[in-house]
Amino acid sequence: MISSKVVCLFRPTSLYKYCSLSTLPLRSTNIYLSNHPPLVPNLLNSQSVLPRLKSLTMGSIERKADIDFYDSPYLAENWDLISQGSEGYDSDVIFYWNVFLEVKESSESHENPSVPLVVVDVGTGTGRVLKGLNRYAEQNNLPLPDTEFIGIDISQHMLDRAAEETLSQVGSVSWRRGSAIELSTLLESSSKPSKVDFVFSAVHSVGHLIHPGELEKFFADVAKLLRPHSGRACISIWKHYMLSTDDEEAKTQYNDIGSPPMVLASKKFPGVLYRNHYHGEELENDILASKTNVQVFRQHENGEEEIIESIPTVLRYKMFREPTLLRILESSGLEVLNKETNVMDFVFTLKLK
Repeated sequence: MISSKVVCLFRPTSLYKYCSLSTLPLRSTNIYLSNHPPLVPNLLNSQSVLPRLKSLTMGSIERKADIDFYDSPYLAENWDLISQGSEGYDSDVIFYWNVFLEVKESSESHENPSVPLVVVDVGTGTGRVLKGLNRYAEQNNLPLPDTEFIGIDISQHMLDRAAEETLSQVGSVSWRRGSAIELSTLLESSSKPSKVDFVFSAVHSVGHLIHPGELEKFFADVAKLLRPHSGRACISIWKHYMLSTDDEEAKTQYNDIGSPPMVLASKKFPGVLYRNHYHGEELENDILASKTNVQVFRQHENGEEEIIESIPTVLRYKMFREPTLLRILESSGLEVLNKETNVMDFVFTLKLK
């Protein structure tokens, strides 16, 4: 019998290194899997193991720069399916397209074909916005041989999905794994020019930067990399995540109890279904914790379910107050040109001061 109350592991496979769960008595043991790894071995999901665990927790013991919330091909597709069914899906792409055209028109790059116009999507996910820009280029018969698209995301599985589609209009496309707080390092290590013409972070991706100093580091990197005069940056803040100045009102608005499960059918994996059970959200110290249990399963003809993955997730997002955000932008050397209100978000367009 393991006597400790909590066993902390950085990878699920560590369980197999030191013990065999099939025989180990665990009734008084709490298993904590750090680094928020969604891909738990099938043995942990089996009915023979879970009843013998006091608790199984997914999460992060401490701050890790490379936490990956979408760490399986299933979860990456599930995210896409949820996004495609949401209100206003892709409605923001036309906004980014128009900013791109303005940047292309004014950038010094288009006057010198040897210097590409560099577009960077931070938190690209599966490349939704960059694919949308390519689609608008096709519709407008606008080849972009002098343009380089760079999609950055922390999840390799999301990037793998992004890379499945060819962006035919664009001269160069690359998908790079890394964190937004590594932006300067990720781009400066490239053989391409160090200046960026258009950088954006859509669908509240900057909200993942919840730890002290991360926003400041990100915006300082944006200011460092942005091309003087013609360079533009666009930052999306979901309306739902822009706090009022009334803390008590905010607590009432953001603490809820969840909703019934939603089941989606995979388009990539035959017979696979995704059950998303949203358990609600809680606001504390301007950090919103959104809790969802995701089950990946197949349903057999006899009605029985074969569970492939079962992942309790807690996604934490930073909530913003506009005066604070504006102070950070100003201290980073960035100036707000425009604040656009879209279906789901506010988008701040920035330039160097």
